[in-house]
Amino acid sequence: MIDTFLSTFSGGEVSEEIFGRYDSELYKTALQRCENFFSLTQGPLQYRGGSTYIHPTRLQQVARTERFKYNDEQVYILEFTNAKLRIYEDAAVTINSTSKDITGVSAADPCVITCVGHGFSTNDEVYISGIVGMTELNGRFFRIVDLGANSFSLKDLYGNVVDSSDFTAYVSDGTATIVYELTSPYLLADLFQFQFDQEGNTAYFVHRSYAPYKLIRVSATSWTFATYVRTNDPFTGADVYPGAVAFYEGRLVMASTNDNPDREWLSRAPDSAGVTRYDDFTTGADADHAIITSVATGSGDIAYIQWLAGLERFLVIGTEGGVLGMDGNGDDAITPTNYRIRPIDPVGVQGIMPVLNGQSIFYMQKGSRTLRSFDYDLL
Repeated sequence: MIDTFLSTFSGGEVSEEIFGRYDSELYKTALQRCENFFSLTQGPLQYRGGSTYIHPTRLQQVARTERFKYNDEQVYILEFTNAKLRIYEDAAVTINSTSKDITGVSAADPCVITCVGHGFSTNDEVYISGIVGMTELNGRFFRIVDLGANSFSLKDLYGNVVDSSDFTAYVSDGTATIVYELTSPYLLADLFQFQFDQEGNTAYFVHRSYAPYKLIRVSATSWTFATYVRTNDPFTGADVYPGAVAFYEGRLVMASTNDNPDREWLSRAPDSAGVTRYDDFTTGADADHAIITSVATGSGDIAYIQWLAGLERFLVIGTEGGVLGMDGNGDDAITPTNYRIRPIDPVGVQGIMPVLNGQSIFYMQKGSRTLRSFDYDLL
């Protein structure tokens, strides 16, 4: 064993292959395990911000979480699991706005709830409150086993049967409220392939194997998530569903189908009253008409579009052959007769949604081993 004094941790955490290489400079700056810290290039370690346990995912499934921000006071977390979508707000899962009355609870194994006309199904998750007597059930979430139109038994959120034999006897009252869920088209295998972008109360979702979906926030406890109708629809079936989406200059931009991976579609611009027309792909020569165009990297290969992102001065197009920028031939707005697409970076990208921070964009290089970024300088 060789003792080495470490005065810098800039090498971060390393794999076992370096453990015996005490002659390496990396060995002298690296750690075998770096947990709950960030390694800074200047040498020190910085504490990683903590997180808070809120709620188990639906049926303990693998989940994808994304942010939906309407304003600073109304920020939601979207939890996607196999074919389901849940909404979180203020560090709590959203429950339905209406409850079902409980009229009886058995002291038995399993615990059986009498709830006339409950309408729940097996594995639905409910929140129970307001019971007089058997208060051990109050303020808790349970999974249910449907026993018929008027009763159901309880399991905990990990699938264990709830035994209420030793609980206080039920006296009266109580409600059961189902966790608010939306049906999602995305199965477990597809959770990390779909892309989306949000504008106001609406977000558009795309995946090359599914028709485009639209998520609309009506209120904190009322949302819709469904396919929708488009005017002069270019996305009409298998192999012509888009895989990338972004908003730019009042238009909805979709791109990259299986049949045309280098093509993008820009919806019509807002009308004279400022009303957006994200679902209208009617083409024409007027400045507000939709635009359909293919892009090229200049290398001779098809520019397979992986993602889109809007910066202040141009639409960023991430392709396997490099990063491109689309604008109105300068500072003008993009129109059917006035746009240009030019190369920004010749290095190809991975199909992972980029992250924007002001006029900076961060994205994964093709191969997912290198994080790249660039900034737009207004000067």
